[in-house]
Amino acid sequence: MSTFQRFFSLLLVAISAVLVSCGSTVATPAIVPTPTPLTILNSPSDLTPTPTFPPYTAGAWANTPAVSPSGTVIIYGRFEHNSMPVANVPATISFSTPPGATITYQPAGAQQMTGPDGMVAYNLTFTNLPPKTPITVTITFTYSGQTYTGTAFFAASLTAPKPSPAPTPKP
Repeated sequence: MSTFQRFFSLLLVAISAVLVSCGSTVATPAIVPTPTPLTILNSPSDLTPTPTFPPYTAGAWANTPAVSPSGTVIIYGRFEHNSMPVANVPATISFSTPPGATITYQPAGAQQMTGPDGMVAYNLTFTNLPPKTPITVTITFTYSGQTYTGTAFFAASLTAPKPSPAPTPKP
């Protein structure tokens, strides 16, 4: 064997060793579980595209969410049956008073009856509300032995709310 043949043979062996050591390993195939069939039974008479709206609803809201630390806010409540107002439903108001603050409400007595529009309104007068502390107010309606609640909130701002738009200054 000539020197050239030896050199060429050694070169082939070296290249083969490099290729074998740098080659990728054979991956073991992952075991894929067989999917379990899923059967969906559709009964169009039982299904709706959206949830059913509750027959009785109650709501409450404040006429403004940000108030001065002392002032008045009106809390409204509404009671409905199938989106129609329900009259003569007793409603009561409840809230918690932060330490150092005073909250009173009118009309006197916590209970009112809803009007023909299904609404009640309470005037809350307050003093010394801590800034940025939400006051949660709940109006509870009692109808046919069931209670329904609506919740409203308001908070004292750091500065008194200003009417908008502001008047244009005169030169």
